[in-house]
Amino acid sequence: MTNLPPPSFGPPGGPAAPGAGPGIPPPSWSAFQPGTPGGPGNQPLPYVASPPPPSGGRKKIAIATTVALLAISGVAAFVLTRDDDSDGQLSSDVTNTTGVAGDVVVQTGAPTTDPPTVQTTPGTTVATTNTATESTEAPTTTAIDTTTTTTVIETTTTSVPIPVIPDGAIDLGNYVYIPVPAGWTLSSPPGSAVTLTDATVSVSVSALTRPPGENPAAIVQEYVNTFDAGLDSIAYSPTVNVRRLDGEPAVDVYNTYYEIYEAAANRILAGSIQTYVRGDGLTLIYEQYGPTTATATFPIEAADAMRLSVQKAPPVNTSVTLTPVAPFRVTSVHPFVQVDGLVGFTAPPGFRVITSGANRGFVTNDIEDFQVDKVTGQADTNAVVATAQSVIAQNYTGVSNSVLTVSETDLYGIIHGSYQWSGTYVGGNVSAGAVDVYFDPATTNAYVIFRTWFTGADANEPFPTQSLFMLRSVYDSFTTIP
Repeated sequence: MTNLPPPSFGPPGGPAAPGAGPGIPPPSWSAFQPGTPGGPGNQPLPYVASPPPPSGGRKKIAIATTVALLAISGVAAFVLTRDDDSDGQLSSDVTNTTGVAGDVVVQTGAPTTDPPTVQTTPGTTVATTNTATESTEAPTTTAIDTTTTTTVIETTTTSVPIPVIPDGAIDLGNYVYIPVPAGWTLSSPPGSAVTLTDATVSVSVSALTRPPGENPAAIVQEYVNTFDAGLDSIAYSPTVNVRRLDGEPAVDVYNTYYEIYEAAANRILAGSIQTYVRGDGLTLIYEQYGPTTATATFPIEAADAMRLSVQKAPPVNTSVTLTPVAPFRVTSVHPFVQVDGLVGFTAPPGFRVITSGANRGFVTNDIEDFQVDKVTGQADTNAVVATAQSVIAQNYTGVSNSVLTVSETDLYGIIHGSYQWSGTYVGGNVSAGAVDVYFDPATTNAYVIFRTWFTGADANEPFPTQSLFMLRSVYDSFTTIP
């Protein structure tokens, strides 16, 4: 097994202001205005029975999002958006034209030696002497004339494609390379993954030779192990096979997204890992990272050239037929709080897990609670909101709700809505909170995210950054809601 170099985290990155990146619905706490004073308790909100889901529905769609990421001190991070299905900054259709990095030059020419000639049965004179009787007569000699036959074996020269690494590109090994666009510089120290940066956004890349047919879960797990334990908290999305790059050998592409909470800076960072697995074992790990507020990304032309170099590189081993692997989660030293299947989130430092699984994830730090419920059989977004309000009403009195804000339907058909509320906990504590709902009209199922806190003299959310970290990680973990 090839040891993976750790990601390199270059100079970009001062403290990033907490907030949602492009494509993430704005946090519902951002405009919170308390209503009638109230307060939450550190117990899970009660369930509300919901009818069984209808039959049928859509199949889950692979996560495919555009990312931009931030390099920080000792940590890799990226910005997550969810507004297209380009497997992370690589265009879906690329035509390689003359002069574009990644072209293959075929070397041809005369053979190094002349074609061989083979002679068969050269002409000879065979002398036959009669020895049956003695005679004084001269022996009779019969001359057999033959012609010389020469057979020429024609040979052909097969041209072998020899990839060319363009001037200025960085050789990653095995003829895989990454161009260095204008304005980008190499920032990685020796022994780490090759990292390029424009001083705001960075990419880290590693080309590896792995066993043909290796489970991509082993590759991704080995890679995240190089940095997972050194972080305050990190939440990974499921790793999903997003596409196959046709060719020989074929290349399967897997995407993993993650959110990082950094306690000292009280900030959220986001990240993406793309794993390219070729049938002969040639593997590329590509990360792109930058602040959550970044809008620029690694130039798509350079990313496409890098991808094409993976496709065109000479074989490194005998190729095997690739079988796409179903979505999976990497393991982490940071506790995963399950809601349903692969959907869930990670609790940041200070929050302890109360409930995990069976359609509910609930954590608390005794001041603020974070709870995610899956509900089924909902008619529309308003019905989901009514379900959420009925849950809150079981533990709070005098509840006042803000106006519901509904976003446009996202790429996967999911509708997001949010609102704030305030009320009084049954124990008498002044409380407030916020609710985010994600509704899938195709299945009539939804995720409801409750954030509740005791307000005291200040009704503002006491742990907004940690809360947003968990909210983003929930959002990363699903596309449709089966």
